[in-house]
Amino acid sequence: LIQAGLLAYHHQLAVGAVVTIYSLGGSTFSGLTLLSFSLTTLKSVKPIFKKFGAAAITLPSTGQKIGPLAHALKIKQLDFTYGNCREPVLRQLNLTISALTKIAVVGASGRGKTTFVKLLTGLLQPTHGGIYWDQMPYPEIDSGSLRNQITYIDQSPYLFNASIRFNITLGDPFTDRQLNQVLALCQLTTFVANQPHGLETILSQNGSNISGGQKQRLVLARGLIRNRRLVITDESTAALDEPTAIKIEQLLVTLPNITLIMITHHLHSQIAKQVDLIIKL
Repeated sequence: LIQAGLLAYHHQLAVGAVVTIYSLGGSTFSGLTLLSFSLTTLKSVKPIFKKFGAAAITLPSTGQKIGPLAHALKIKQLDFTYGNCREPVLRQLNLTISALTKIAVVGASGRGKTTFVKLLTGLLQPTHGGIYWDQMPYPEIDSGSLRNQITYIDQSPYLFNASIRFNITLGDPFTDRQLNQVLALCQLTTFVANQPHGLETILSQNGSNISGGQKQRLVLARGLIRNRRLVITDESTAALDEPTAIKIEQLLVTLPNITLIMITHHLHSQIAKQVDLIIKL
C-alpha cells in the first residue's frame, strides 16, 4: 500500500488502483490473520485428539456377568512383562484375597504397584498365569460387569461442577434414604449438613472449594452407593497431609462389607496394625 501510494504521488499509478490495492491488501491480511487463529486453535486441541487415539476401545463382550466378590480373588503364578521390556515387572505372583479382607500392597516406585492395579481391574492381561474372581478366570468375565464391581480411587479423584447429590449419584435415581446411608458410611453427614444447600450445594470444578479428604470420601460414596464392594486405592492419600491421610485410611479399613486393596509406598504404622495382610512388591 505504501509502494502504491508513492507511485500515485509520482503520477505513475492511478488513484483507483490504490483503492483496489488497499482492498486486496485488507483481504489478504485478514485471511492470514484468520489462518493464524485457525492454526493456533488446531494446535491447542491436538492433545485432546491424542487422548482419543490412546483411549481403549471397548469391544462387545461375550463374557459372563459377575456379582460382588463372595469368596476370594485369586492370583496364580502371575507374570507380567511390558512389550518393550525384557524383564517382567511382576514375576510368579501368587495371592489369595478373601472377600471382606483388608490388604495393603506396599512397594517403592517402579516395583509394579500400578501394573498390579491395572491387572486387577482388567485393563492389562497377564503374560502368564491368571486372576480368578470366585473361581472364574478373568478372560471369561464380561469386562463391563467386572468394572461395575470395583471402586477405584487415585490421588486425584474427579468431581464435577455440579451438586453434591449429582457428584454421588451421577444422575442415577437413588433415593434420599440410600444417599443418607452412604453419607453416614463415608462420614459425610456433618459435612453435607454444614453446606448452605445441603445435597444441592454446587461444588466447584473438580471440587476446588472442598478439602482433599472430602473429595476422597465423595468418590468413595459414589462407588458404595452402587454396591461396588471391591475398593482399590492407588496412592489415594499421597497428596494429603498425614493426619487427613490417616483419617481416610482408617475409614477405609474399618468399612464393613467391603474388600479393600490399598496400594501405597508408605504404610502408616497405625494402619499397618489394622489391615489383615501386607504384601510387599
